[in-house]
Order: sequence, then structure tokens, then C-alpha cells
Amino acid sequence: MGGYLLLFVDGVGLADESPDNPLATVPMPALVGALGGPLTAERAG
Repeated sequence: MGGYLLLFVDGVGLADESPDNPLATVPMPALVGALGGPLTAERAG
């Protein structure tokens, strides 16, 4: 049986791609694979 996970984060905001940003430094292969890169302000445009 397959499943889905919906993660909704509201009010966090995207930070720069820096060593202080865990969304840019922590390995998240599923998120990077789905988005094509880390979730940062530079990538969001």
C-alpha cells in the first residue's frame, strides 16, 4: 500500500544558501530530488 506525506510549512520564509541555514546544509536527498536542489531563497527566484 502506498502512502503520501504532505508537509506544509507556513511562515518560515526562505533563507540564503549559507552554513547557518539547515535547509541548505542538512542532507535531504528526497527534497533535493523532488525540487532539483535545496530549498533556499536563491533557488526560489
